[in-house]
Parts: sequence; structure tokens; C-alpha cells
Amino acid sequence: LDDALMGEKLAEAIRKSKEGKDLRPKLLEEQYDLPFSSKRNVGPQQTPDWTAERIDDSMKDRGTGRGKFAPGDIILDEFETPNIEGSLRAYSVVASIFVSLGFGRSTSGLLLDVLKLDDNVAANIIDTMQAPALAVMVASVGSSIATYIIASQKNRNKFVWGLKGLLGGPPAIFELRALD
Repeated sequence: LDDALMGEKLAEAIRKSKEGKDLRPKLLEEQYDLPFSSKRNVGPQQTPDWTAERIDDSMKDRGTGRGKFAPGDIILDEFETPNIEGSLRAYSVVASIFVSLGFGRSTSGLLLDVLKLDDNVAANIIDTMQAPALAVMVASVGSSIATYIIASQKNRNKFVWGLKGLLGGPPAIFELRALD
């Protein structure tokens, strides 16, 4: 290696760095501009500028209830949610048992294979269970229609109460009538 050549290259590198030029040539990938890129951040700010004071104010707003609702907003009560609880849930469980025993495909298998009943007895039990199962289904559909009508008269959510009437049956009518 030639020392004079290395000295010239070093002097050239020092001169380029003082001028602010790049010391090496740019690669092809570095010269490529992405389409539709303006090299500026023109989108919205992604993170808010949280300070300790802003966090404290936010927590105070949450504590006083100003964070979610304004004072004049209508807040739905707990009965306007599609929760099936209490007597509605009990009716729903009993109704599903009746329907599954009356119209289920595996009811005959349960009666014949597991309980070891005679074919005629199993058929009689299935026929007997179909009547209460049908009555439960009709009561559920009727309750759905009745709760829909009563909810519209009481300015309640018709869809939620129709669903509660379908799944919860007649106890949903009693629950809706008890409300203001």
C-alpha cells in the first residue's frame, strides 16, 4: 500500500467532512423515493401531549362523572341492557330443557341407551314432552310480542325488551310492567 495515496484519501475525506458532503456514495436503495411520500408527517398527532396536570384533570373529570356524560344527557338504566338475569334466566334454562327433551335428536338415545327404557315407553315420554316444549316456545314468542308492545308504550328500548321476552318468557312481561 502506498502511504502517499492513503494520505491523499485522508485529506480528501477531511475536506469533504468539513464541506458537509457524504464520504461514501449513496446506495440505490437510499436514493429511491416511495411513491406518494412527501417526507413530512402530515397525519394527526398519534399520542396526546400528556402532562401531569392534564392527567390530574382527566382523573378529576372521571371522578365527577363529567368524563363520559354531560349533565343533560340521558343515561340508560340497568333494565335497558340485554342482560338475562334472575327469573328470566331460570325460565330460559327450564324452557331449553323442555325443548331439548321434546325435540332433541338425542333424547331417544338417552332414554333407550342410558336409562335402558323400552321403545314404547321412550316414545310415550318423547310425545308427552313435546306438548310442554311447544307451549314454552309459544309462550316465549307471545312474551316477545307483548314486551315489544309494552316497551313502546313505556318509551323503553323495544328491541332489548323483545329479545328479553323471547329468551326470558312471561317473567319479562312482569319485570317490564313493574318499571316506571
